[in-house]
Amino acid sequence: MPMAGTLNLISNNKKAVESVKNEIDSAEGEIYEFGKSLTFKAFVFETQNLDHPITVCAHTDCKKFVPVGKTQVTNTVYDVICHDHCNLKGVPTETINDERLVTCRAFDFNTTKARESFFGLPVKDFQGFRLSSGSVDGTDIPHNGPGRWTCDWEELKKSLTPADRKLFEELREQKFSNLCWNCKHSFKQHMYITYTTNVVQKEFLSEDVQANINNIKDEK
Repeated sequence: MPMAGTLNLISNNKKAVESVKNEIDSAEGEIYEFGKSLTFKAFVFETQNLDHPITVCAHTDCKKFVPVGKTQVTNTVYDVICHDHCNLKGVPTETINDERLVTCRAFDFNTTKARESFFGLPVKDFQGFRLSSGSVDGTDIPHNGPGRWTCDWEELKKSLTPADRKLFEELREQKFSNLCWNCKHSFKQHMYITYTTNVVQKEFLSEDVQANINNIKDEK
């Protein structure tokens, strides 16, 4: 083979080698970039079933829409618990607009939560606050409040406007309010559920990214 042909062949071989090397470098670069997004973080549900119903608020201000898992399907989280152990009979679960829920403790004006919400003060700051086992005030389950108590209502009512004093007496007489003392939403927007949900973050493998990496490796 003439010298010129030999040199030309060597040159072409060099270019071919460099081309292959560049393709390999490019593929490795793509694999590296894909590898950075090979895993992703997403939320998952951890659900604990309960042996009793709880009253939650289903108003849009009180619930969350969370994309969960690999598929990022949207799930609803009811994390505003207005009564954590309710025992009304015959109330279906996950059903709003049930008239019976108006008698749930979340709407009871005789609870510590309701009185604190109405007056905007902790009950221990009410004039003449004192524990009283015979009182009808503070009918809370002990872990939710101080138990039964009373205070100097006539003195406390002096802090109210005439309209609020009238409303106070009306609520005392009818006992239950249509609005929740915890979240301020209507009983019609509340419902029973029998589980609690904890939303945690977990790392997932992206199947699409893994497929792209495998395709690049196959092409190499």
